[in-house]
Amino acid sequence: MNPTLQGTDNNNISNSYSSSNVRVLKDRGFYGVTLPVTYRNTLNGTGMVNYFYDPFFIANRPYQVVSATERHQVNSGGANATLTLAILPSGTAPISGTSVSSTTFDLSTTADTDQELPIDGPALLATGDALNLIPHSTVPGFGGFATVSGVTVQVVLRAV
Repeated sequence: MNPTLQGTDNNNISNSYSSSNVRVLKDRGFYGVTLPVTYRNTLNGTGMVNYFYDPFFIANRPYQVVSATERHQVNSGGANATLTLAILPSGTAPISGTSVSSTTFDLSTTADTDQELPIDGPALLATGDALNLIPHSTVPGFGGFATVSGVTVQVVLRAV
């Protein structure tokens, strides 16, 4: 079965057309085979911190990180709580992954608001590499996460 693109005509192009395996981004051109990967943490408070380290995707082929977006339901109440999206090669400790951006997701921002992470460089995953999130807080014991809940991160990968 061939994938079909959604849309009515070529003169009225929305931001992106996509099917299950092809994505065309208006501002970036044809991106070939892409894969959206979603991480969801429904826990709240400092108990959620340990679950960020767990890899949430393991590459079955080489990929490039195209974009990453985060949204949380409850913010950190102004406390400094951030997440780093990292590439984690096989055999690497979860806290030692390589960040895909020089910035982080800031969990003190307004709840229920999307944050797009600017991707630095090519951000390539080799077969067997994983994606994980590394939590940071300036409050001892990850206290910056005390009021955070409902964190969702979506990463779009492009097969290379």
